[in-house]
Amino acid sequence: MQWSGARALVGAASLAAGVLVMGVAVPASADAVSDPATQDELTAEMDTLRYQVKLDEAAGDVQIQNDGTIVQTIDEQQMVLEQDGSWTINDVPTEGQITPQFVSGCAGSFGDVLRVRNYLQGSATQTCAEGAYPQWIHYQLRSTCAGPLCIIFSNETGRIRSNNGLGYSRVANVTYTEDCESSGNRKYSQIVWPAGKGVEFGPVVDRDEPIVGCDLNA
Repeated sequence: MQWSGARALVGAASLAAGVLVMGVAVPASADAVSDPATQDELTAEMDTLRYQVKLDEAAGDVQIQNDGTIVQTIDEQQMVLEQDGSWTINDVPTEGQITPQFVSGCAGSFGDVLRVRNYLQGSATQTCAEGAYPQWIHYQLRSTCAGPLCIIFSNETGRIRSNNGLGYSRVANVTYTEDCESSGNRKYSQIVWPAGKGVEFGPVVDRDEPIVGCDLNA
């Protein structure tokens, strides 16, 4: 079993003059966010999304916008999770601040789970400006059987920390690889806990759940 931070994923962030350029997604009005919901209603809505935040483990406040964007706020920091598997982390913007701007934040994304030759690979990456240090990602890979009734996942890894040491470098990568024990089909799911300015968000779950012909435990 091994993991490496050698592979950088494309499209995590755009950098200009050493500062990330990204839009701040904030609820600007009542039509931008779902009406206040009970915990059961929020859970039911979350279950329809490909990219989710586990509400029973999430810190702070979690809201779902009408387009499926998830906003998690912890103290003065905010993560915005898009339904393309990318996220940004920034300071909580002031009221009405909805235009793109230069900010000292982070941008990250999931990689794919796929078989490469005779091993399985899963990954995630995050890029931050210096003002967002310390920053890191924790990563976990889970699996279950491949059938339609296979809904109970078991952990293939513990929480793996990204390769950027104490969190004071711009890029945080996690690339997890493990040899296939057989070509049996398994369904895989990835979870990340991204952090900016030392505030950890998530757990963010990738519910794409591809079936891959690689069983790590046969």
